[in-house]
Amino acid sequence: MRAEYIWGHDDSIRKRGWYSQLAYRFRSQWEGLFRFDNYDPNRRAGNEVTNTYLTGVSWYLSKWVKFQANYGVVDEEARPSLSHTLLTQVQFQY
Repeated sequence: MRAEYIWGHDDSIRKRGWYSQLAYRFRSQWEGLFRFDNYDPNRRAGNEVTNTYLTGVSWYLSKWVKFQANYGVVDEEARPSLSHTLLTQVQFQY
């Protein structure tokens, strides 16, 4: 489990964001993940918050190779519809 909160300001613009993530290895070679992100690039302006929901799986093919597949849904207040994304990655360790 992991979480982080960030904030900052540039002149009069106040930014804020946070995420929470949970990963669980349910078999020696398989790991599941769920993550939620929230980001507001300008707290003084309305209709700019973005929420991202991500779920995925990692498959450890060997000690040196990992394959990841993640599916995400992005909900932006300023847009009437959701955005969808599919991310895949292969990592090699040496």
